Amino acid sequence: MEPGVQTADSRPLPNTVNRTILVLRYMAELDIAPKQFMVTFMSSMEPEIKYCRRLMRTGLGIEQTRSIINNFGKHTKSCEEGRAAWEELILDQASDIVNHQGLPRGHFPTGAYVSSNRITADFFSESSETLREEQVKKGMSFLYSLIHQKVQTDLNHPPEGEQDDEADEDNSFTDCASNTAMASVDGSPTVDGDLDEDTVMSMENLVFVKPLDKDQARHKLAKVQAPRFLINQMYSS
Repeated sequence: MEPGVQTADSRPLPNTVNRTILVLRYMAELDIAPKQFMVTFMSSMEPEIKYCRRLMRTGLGIEQTRSIINNFGKHTKSCEEGRAAWEELILDQASDIVNHQGLPRGHFPTGAYVSSNRITADFFSESSETLREEQVKKGMSFLYSLIHQKVQTDLNHPPEGEQDDEADEDNSFTDCASNTAMASVDGSPTVDGDLDEDTVMSMENLVFVKPLDKDQARHKLAKVQAPRFLINQMYSS
């Protein structure tokens, strides 16, 4: 039976933690560091080692692998130097994915190539535009998703300066509406030109309702569902 490991307050540790501590102690006796063991385990082509790591690639192993990578990232990013190294690693991996993805080959609509000699009026139709978006979303899915998430995040959390600008615009609009209404009551409109009575009466009850921030963000995001500049760049190259 394996010897038990207990905490300072005599509480028994979970089996996985208990066994990990025992393995670490045994590794110390063998004079092999944990990182050295992990590098060898992940990179060695020795058949016995390859056999032991086979389950990491499929099934439930994917979730555990994801957890391992996330925890490696947290540990590595604990200092500025480590954060820079981690971001460089992720950039290399992201670049590799983007460089291996691309739009379908061939003439539009089966492919992404567009010849000026073969452009018809249908090319500018809504259905053709939707098809081009789908080609980018499927062919360049990684880059498309990355840009879309960035746009969505910026819309949901705009910089403070932009929020102040929007607030000033709203206030100026409200003040303008208020002044116009007051002018209609006094009979002295503040805008150039004479206003007829119907116009004045229609403006008297003018009320400005400021939309909620989440509604504004949802509206903006709906207008940029497809990163338009990415699609234009892909089809103009």
